[in-house]
Amino acid sequence: MRQFDDALLEDDQRVADYGDRLSDLALLGARLRLADTEPCLAIGANLVRPRAIIALGAEARLLQAVVETQCPVPFVAWMLAGLPTWTSALDLVVLLDGPDLELTQAADQAVRRGAQLMVVAPADSGLNDRVPATAMIGLGRADPLVEAAVALTSLATAGLGPALNLAELADAVDQVAAVSGPRNPLGRNPAKDLACALADSSPLVWGAPGLAARAARRVAGAIREATGWPALAADESALMPLIAGSGRQDLFADPIEQPSRAPRFSVLLLQDDAGAAAGGRLWRAAQAKSIRVETIETAAGHPLIRYAEMLQQGLFAAAYLDLASVEEC
Repeated sequence: MRQFDDALLEDDQRVADYGDRLSDLALLGARLRLADTEPCLAIGANLVRPRAIIALGAEARLLQAVVETQCPVPFVAWMLAGLPTWTSALDLVVLLDGPDLELTQAADQAVRRGAQLMVVAPADSGLNDRVPATAMIGLGRADPLVEAAVALTSLATAGLGPALNLAELADAVDQVAAVSGPRNPLGRNPAKDLACALADSSPLVWGAPGLAARAARRVAGAIREATGWPALAADESALMPLIAGSGRQDLFADPIEQPSRAPRFSVLLLQDDAGAAAGGRLWRAAQAKSIRVETIETAAGHPLIRYAEMLQQGLFAAAYLDLASVEEC
């Protein structure tokens, strides 16, 4: 069983030993700026309006959620191997490469069927030998969010999605890193404060409908992976019974001297400007049970920027939960 020790958050040696993951989060803005947008613009400008768009890859559903409300043609996030049988030269295939993904079959089928093709992948991807050079946007490394942003830039150039300024997205995630980085101490670091609030509990994570819900699932997964603690992301109808069925929590109880067999819940609400009025019932139900409630909020802006801000705040908190958790002797 792992126990959380908040003193480790300010331990320079512990932070240095754990630095790779925090650095990876902090450098997202730099990776967005390094993404070569010239091929994006070139490919986007050459696209002919398709009958439909079929996207495959790690963030295909994220791309669909951002694009489909402003896309003039049907958008399909395809989760199976290969392409749908109806794919033809009338369609556009978007491949977003990533670790452990097998997209070569889909790439081969798109080329054989004469479909328009756009591939966003690392420059050394195995897809390089299977697709025309004019369809390939090479990145320095696999990064799902960067790939989704680059693909969106190309689609927007072709009038197939909302415009995205990569510099604005990079600035937004840089701002999260600036306030959530390890040099900012407790009390002035929202990610460290959030980690302390969620520590030694089973977080129930909820996101306002849409991209916030997707970010909530990613944050809950990061907490589970980082700590091994139960963390559940679900909609209100699934979380309310858990909150209602839990006993009233004693905020002053010592979990060591007064252990309880019942799960100790915390609630994390993710909501952007579009869902600011949502989550009230969960908040009130949790307050009635003295369950701690924390929020991650973003203001109005581009949907992908709001998503990235919420996700990065949650991922920083998950990293700090991992950093400051030690195996109980």
